[in-house]
Amino acid sequence: MKLEKKTISEIATTAYLAGLLDMKASITIEARPDTKTRILYYSTAFLVLHKEENVIDALIETFGGLNTKKGAYYAWKITGRELESMLNRVIPFLFFKKNHAIIMIDFIKQSQKNSVNLSDNQREQQKKLYIKLKELNKK
Repeated sequence: MKLEKKTISEIATTAYLAGLLDMKASITIEARPDTKTRILYYSTAFLVLHKEENVIDALIETFGGLNTKKGAYYAWKITGRELESMLNRVIPFLFFKKNHAIIMIDFIKQSQKNSVNLSDNQREQQKKLYIKLKELNKK
């Protein structure tokens, strides 16, 4: 089977961007307490900082998300379904952050089921994924 040039170009772009993510991406889950109930709420935190705005623009063009300025850097932020879709696309090409991506995808899928009224069991699952990813980020 012969691949079309566009398909090869898309694969090459995705693989290149996966390499960039392996080196520059911060993939974490944040835990924040509710101000009234003190119950911990977990959320995705995915960020890539780069001095070159065109690099961030290429990420947005390919995967979606937002470009925000953070000091001398441009920041790419992506969340929710866009984040899950992007991670699924790059996961075959990731080397260092593959396990991070797998955990984040699990977290997103678990959170999308019912993000407002989570059961104690769902909160416990989120906490486990939070701890797992926190441990990976220590390495």
